[in-house]
Amino acid sequence: GFNRRRQTLQPREEPPITRGPAPAAMDAEDLRDVAAVYVTRVPELTRELDEAYAAADWPGLRLLAHRFVGTLGFFDEPASQTAERLRRAVADGRH
Repeated sequence: GFNRRRQTLQPREEPPITRGPAPAAMDAEDLRDVAAVYVTRVPELTRELDEAYAAADWPGLRLLAHRFVGTLGFFDEPASQTAERLRRAVADGRH
């Protein structure tokens, strides 16, 4: 499952982005399970991103963008790339 505990990480502590098998390599049941997590988790992450931005919580925003990269990357590579650009911008102090 997803780690729902908020964390403040320093740039070198950012966990690596990991991805599981591609959707084409999964059976229908596994794909349904992953899609269900995606549908519930993305709105939560979006709300958390909004909250972190409103609070000027740059380390938190960077971590959430990092999580988005992996979550979105499974189904939506362009959105994942946008999340990666956000993560890099915040990490570089461009906020």
